[in-house]
Amino acid sequence: MNEVDSGLVLGVALLASLVGSGVRCLRPPPPTRPMERLCAAQAERFADLCREVAVAHPWPSPVRAGSRDAHSRPAVGRGRYRVNMRDDHPHVAVDDGVEIPVPSLGEVWAVGAVVLNQAGRAFAQRRSADRRLFPDCWDIVGGHVEPGENLLDALAREVAEETGWRLLRVRRLLGISTWTGDDGKGIRHEADFLVTVDGDLDRPSLEWSKHSAYGWFGPDDLPRLKENRAPGEHLIHDLIAKALHDRPAAA
Repeated sequence: MNEVDSGLVLGVALLASLVGSGVRCLRPPPPTRPMERLCAAQAERFADLCREVAVAHPWPSPVRAGSRDAHSRPAVGRGRYRVNMRDDHPHVAVDDGVEIPVPSLGEVWAVGAVVLNQAGRAFAQRRSADRRLFPDCWDIVGGHVEPGENLLDALAREVAEETGWRLLRVRRLLGISTWTGDDGKGIRHEADFLVTVDGDLDRPSLEWSKHSAYGWFGPDDLPRLKENRAPGEHLIHDLIAKALHDRPAAA
């Protein structure tokens, strides 16, 4: 790669984010001298590279804020979702058509995992009474996406940390919601998935400093998931109800 090409690559790397936010690369006027022709050719190449970056990495539309029970999928632009991230996690199978959201810069995301056992019951754990968010409430496995992680990274990590199980397969995207906690950290965006795990489902390794109990919930147990929740705060109840109702066939 010569010095001119190196400069073009560096320029594209520095300005890629500006392209997505509306900065346009304009073609230069027709050149009249040899040096001007050379500069014009390089400028045109730079403009083409900018447009290629804009197509490959479009700027996503903002997600509408709402309550933690807002289940509608937000309106987004192309590139906001990735499908079947097998290259990132070769040991985790992702079923065809499962979409993995890609957070925008500055957004705070969380992930959740609904695990079903052989009897078709869903796992939930009770948050400790001293937790700041949703104390003494039933919850699914999950947590916040950490800096440098994508959502599949976070999902695998949270499953391992909270249960000792290993994420094997992502079966379905159950829903995306936005909510605001009472801890002053603003809006969260949450993606919840139906997953399959590897491990002893009868003996989860809970984080006992954060959770006080666990259980397996069938259709008749769903009302318990609303215990200690604020009126209308039914996200966990609705997610597990959906997973039980739309349970995919074993494969």
